Amino acid sequence: MRPTSFAELQGNEELFAEGSVVRTLLEKDPPPSFILCGPSGCGKTTVAYIISKQTTCPFKSLSCCTSDLKEVRSVLDECDKVFFSTKTPTILFLDEIHRFSKNQQDVFLPYVESGKLVLIGATTENPSFSIIPALLSRCRVFPLQLLSSDALLHVLEHALATDSILRELQVSVDDALLREISLRSDGDARRALNSLESCVLFASHSPSKHASPSLLRSVLCEDKQPIRYDRHGEEHFNCISALHKSMRGSDVHAALYWLSRMLEGGEDPLYVARRLIRFATEDVGLADLQALSLAVRCYQECEWLGRPLCFTILAQCVSYLALTAKSNELYLAYGKAVDVVHDTGMLPIPQSIQKSEMLKEEEKEEKKKNAEKQEMEEKNGDEKKEVNLGESKTSGNELYRWGESMLPQELEGSVFMDVERALRDLREPSLKKAYDTDKGKEKGKEEEEPLEEDANKVELPLEKRARLELKKNDE
Repeated sequence: MRPTSFAELQGNEELFAEGSVVRTLLEKDPPPSFILCGPSGCGKTTVAYIISKQTTCPFKSLSCCTSDLKEVRSVLDECDKVFFSTKTPTILFLDEIHRFSKNQQDVFLPYVESGKLVLIGATTENPSFSIIPALLSRCRVFPLQLLSSDALLHVLEHALATDSILRELQVSVDDALLREISLRSDGDARRALNSLESCVLFASHSPSKHASPSLLRSVLCEDKQPIRYDRHGEEHFNCISALHKSMRGSDVHAALYWLSRMLEGGEDPLYVARRLIRFATEDVGLADLQALSLAVRCYQECEWLGRPLCFTILAQCVSYLALTAKSNELYLAYGKAVDVVHDTGMLPIPQSIQKSEMLKEEEKEEKKKNAEKQEMEEKNGDEKKEVNLGESKTSGNELYRWGESMLPQELEGSVFMDVERALRDLREPSLKKAYDTDKGKEKGKEEEEPLEEDANKVELPLEKRARLELKKNDE
């Protein structure tokens, strides 16, 4: 059922199309060492299988899930013997190479470097994190993508035409069923082939021996297809980044989509809630003081209720943060202050602040002595007298007059935060027009307000789309 040449391979045309650089490299005999990374069912093992069919070099295959170091050393010893006698390298395919520890991966380094071994690795993880740098620098990395529905359709048709078991069952398969499977398989060729096999086997026991789309749901025993999501992999960070940027861009529809995709994929709700708290301070800040309280309360509710009851609470918080006023001035101001601290070091505290603190301490000591004196007189039976505990020599208004600088002398006049900008919604003009359902109905047109300058303006696609749409409508 697997293709035996790159001409038969479906998907990832930018890598394996005829005349492409990658295909030319892999068709060499022997090919260079390389790592294939990508999700399950995208063709990593198939690429290794094609190379095994077209090469004249010895080809070995190991699964890092089941193989140990003893098996690896046995293959490497054989590789030594072959290279010594024929000067021909051995090609070794390591499936799930990320399962090997760093010490286990170190074993391959001298063999790859000397040319005795051509290493082909397959992994679903990010190679930068799962493969040691020394080995990664000696291998090319080819990322594979999920297959399109058209590519999956060709895979299913090829399987029906070439697989001997499916042909022996003599089941007629509806084209609509193949299209349905290709759409429901989420780009995973292995899942698509398993679904096709299940439908054909089920239909072979029916009198009509016909596989139609109505069989698919009953055969798979599911109303919804499982969501492809890796809580500990690259997809985890990509999705949370998409959620953060959607809220930052005030695109509530995209924010709800990315939230539901993460939660339905099995993401921890508390992880999402923690990111919402951070968003409330980074991107909303002082523009909406209620945002942080709402995000913290959302975390508490998620902790109390658990999944799936907390999902709507997260959706409410995400929607609020996406639609509310936003200002990153607080985040930028703190960053400026941190930079100044590291650049200037530990500057001395101003004398005015230290003097006021010393006066306060003296007042406390004087009041304490007067209180002890009064207590002693009461114990001696003396008449109760009004004792002056000491009047405050200082007052807050005198010590901290409005407008007085509390910065070190070297930093006087420094401005870290534009207070007016921090308290203002930097995106209000564009949002008002983006979500105004009555726009264009007024007789008079108001002058379009310019967007506020913002460090994150390049990451606000909604504002740019809204402005382009407004200009287009005006024309």
